[in-house]
Amino acid sequence: MTPAAAASSSLWHVALYIRLSREDGNDESLSVTNQRKILHEYLEHSFSEPYLLVGEYIDDGATGTDDERPGFQLLLSDIRRGAVDCVMCKTLSRAFRNYADQGYFLEEFFPRHRTRFIALSGPRVDSFLDPDAVNGYEIPISGIINDRYAGRTSLDVRRTLDTKRRRGEFIGAFAPYGYQKDPADHSRLAEDPSAARVVRDIFHWYVHEGLSKQGIARRLNQLGVPNPAHYKRRCGLRYFHPHAGENDGLWSPRTVSYILDNPVYAGDLVQGRQRVVSYKVHDRVSVPPSEWFVVPDAHPPLVSRALFALARERAARTVRAAPGADSVHLFAGALFCAGCGKAMGLKSVQGGRYRYYVCRTHREKGGCSSRHLRADAVEQAVLDAIRSQIARLPETEIAAVAEAVRAAPCRRDGPAGRETLRRENARQATRLQSALDGLYLDWRQGLLTQEDFSRLRRRLEGQLDRLRAASIPPETEASCSPAVEDFLTQGNFLRLERGVVAELIDRILVEEDGGLEIRFRFADPGALSSDGSC
Repeated sequence: MTPAAAASSSLWHVALYIRLSREDGNDESLSVTNQRKILHEYLEHSFSEPYLLVGEYIDDGATGTDDERPGFQLLLSDIRRGAVDCVMCKTLSRAFRNYADQGYFLEEFFPRHRTRFIALSGPRVDSFLDPDAVNGYEIPISGIINDRYAGRTSLDVRRTLDTKRRRGEFIGAFAPYGYQKDPADHSRLAEDPSAARVVRDIFHWYVHEGLSKQGIARRLNQLGVPNPAHYKRRCGLRYFHPHAGENDGLWSPRTVSYILDNPVYAGDLVQGRQRVVSYKVHDRVSVPPSEWFVVPDAHPPLVSRALFALARERAARTVRAAPGADSVHLFAGALFCAGCGKAMGLKSVQGGRYRYYVCRTHREKGGCSSRHLRADAVEQAVLDAIRSQIARLPETEIAAVAEAVRAAPCRRDGPAGRETLRRENARQATRLQSALDGLYLDWRQGLLTQEDFSRLRRRLEGQLDRLRAASIPPETEASCSPAVEDFLTQGNFLRLERGVVAELIDRILVEEDGGLEIRFRFADPGALSSDGSC
């Protein structure tokens, strides 16, 4: 049977395929609207056989160098189940920019599923009316040209992006949590006040209060602070990632760890940590740190470099809180056995009445001489040493340090902006309650099964309970920690706190005879970081 005779007796089930890539930009000749217009005009005026338009399959902003495109995959699925037997697109490059893919679909997939393929130009293709053209020279050569064009475009785009990275221009789709894109220049980062305050509190809690990452996550969840992904969506951003459906809006230790380890919060812009394998293989692979694009002081920091370094140092020392506790002990990551170099462990006896620091190597393996000191004795000795060092400073230097502390931003009792959080939580609670009321009406009207109603009700009630349990006290006045208040009023420290130890002491070595060797961080041990240890 000739093609004409076959066409007269068949009804073609036509699918229109339209694709626009990001690289096409604002080219009107390639726009989705323009492609749709051209395809419909051809179908109505030039397609001579009987047809039924099944639908349009569109990929807007998708590359043609592979077949992992939602619209294209849906088209293939409909072809496999027999709903489509004719595919039409504006040009060959709209369907394929990968020479290997073009050969596979034109020579294997479409013939196997008895599917007609039509490209209106560049070159013109109709696998039904002119099947020999598919195996000729023009179409394969055109495929190679399209493939090479995609390769050159990809290289040009990569070079342009690398140039922007070197100049310290932010090229990400979404700013890191704590920042927003500067409205005046989207290639620069500006502080997002609400999220920035949470970032600062995370660093303060970790370094100065000794909270563990799990403890920080638990505190943020108790306060009703949305995690970064939910915060972005709450701000109206179309933020999406592959595991978005699994995100319950709660903080996790992993999220806290990412923030504490990210140099962006110290003002450094780090980009290019990952890259795609090639313009055809879009899998992302990690890049060695030596090849990252790092631009110091590219934007305003949210924390000082000193505080960021302390957070990194604590993380490197693998300081952990005791099971069931949110905070580490006072000297965690700072107190070591001088014999074996291992960290000293804290042991409680008689129900916590007495606390001792012990050498872990000796306790667990018996491989080091016993070092066993009462915790209160160690704390007093360290406090005396700090006070002694500061007392040696000239009064002018103590006054200068006190002035720096006084001018530094002190902490608040939890994330600032609590009133904003309280209002947001109230609005969210109202929406959840309305949704619960609507569920009940849908169930009574038979729109929901009992099983679906129960499942959705449990989910909404759980979210509502978490919001109600998030007790957010009123905003308090900014205040420094008690130890720093002592320093400001008395000119010295009267007590020890985790922040004081973290700021002033690098490590404490416990000698075999119980003596302590205290190594201060600074030649001037009274000098605090620019945060003022607040």
